[in-house]
Amino acid sequence: EDTVIAENIGRSLHKVPGERAISFIHKVSATEWLIKKLNTETMQVTTISNTLPGREDIAWSADGKIISSDGTDVFYFDTLKEKKWVKATVVDDSDKLKGVTRIAVNAKGDKIAVVVAE
Repeated sequence: EDTVIAENIGRSLHKVPGERAISFIHKVSATEWLIKKLNTETMQVTTISNTLPGREDIAWSADGKIISSDGTDVFYFDTLKEKKWVKATVVDDSDKLKGVTRIAVNAKGDKIAVVVAE
């Protein structure tokens, strides 16, 4: 049986680390995009945070941080502590982070892959 959880979702669907839940981007309106979490046991949906403006690509670190980009800089949102978007420090080649379109974290959680436009 199909159940509609939300309409107008983005392309970024992820398992939430350490939980029986998945996250998704809910495009509530043209300017309000939210990161939401679906508990797969209770089917309850909760809001985690707004996305960075106009951005729907996120990744999760193993320790519960959401990673995203505004297109030029990388940010993280600590779901357990600060609960706000914080700009990450990129040590090498930060000048190459122009037009970030996708982000992924490897299974071990020690590397981040960033796709940029040429």
